[in-house]
Amino acid sequence: MTRVHVVQHVPFEPGARIAAEAARYGPVTTTRVFAGDSFPLSKDFDALVVMGGPMGVHDDAVHAWLADEKRFLVGALHDGKPVLGVCLGAQLLAHVLGARVYRNPHKEIGWFDVTALPVSRANAAGGVPERLRVFHWHGDTFELPRGAVNLMRSEACENQWFALGASVQGIQFHLEVSMETVRGMLDAGADDLTPGPFVQSRDELLSGGAHLPAAHALLDRTLETWLAR
Repeated sequence: MTRVHVVQHVPFEPGARIAAEAARYGPVTTTRVFAGDSFPLSKDFDALVVMGGPMGVHDDAVHAWLADEKRFLVGALHDGKPVLGVCLGAQLLAHVLGARVYRNPHKEIGWFDVTALPVSRANAAGGVPERLRVFHWHGDTFELPRGAVNLMRSEACENQWFALGASVQGIQFHLEVSMETVRGMLDAGADDLTPGPFVQSRDELLSGGAHLPAAHALLDRTLETWLAR
């Protein structure tokens, strides 16, 4: 049994398929930061998932809980917990590992291809496709933490998925979403859809459901490998 804890920053970016799949391995608990939940003690979970959100890693003055979450992340890493970060979660993970998190040259919002780098076959789940169309919603990016490898890239953003050893991974894009999640993100973040070479329209964002099965298949394989560490 593996007890997975999920940190959820905003109502519209839940664990979604990650939480549903993790429940196959053991109980799943959640800290809902937006509801004022406390972070758990390290002894109360076996693996940690940190989800996305519209805030940035440097927004401590606006979101006082960010400092607490960074300390919580550092503690989980120090205790050897497997950690998976998604979007903001990946940026927070990179940040506490000493890497720079900064504004990407372009916002990337929509369904765009990621390409697997050769090292990804050895560091991510088996059966990683060479190219996959996935859902993105981010304006920031990260440098790689010391010792980490980059597994995937896109045209808009070089570092899309880093792995540090066998149990620490940060994924910039969203394998976990459902179309319900996409609609929720759209309703909450419509103002982000400003013109840009990698920003799709609302209609384009809502027309990407056909890409979900392949994304979910990769996520499921990734979780199976990650939770087995």
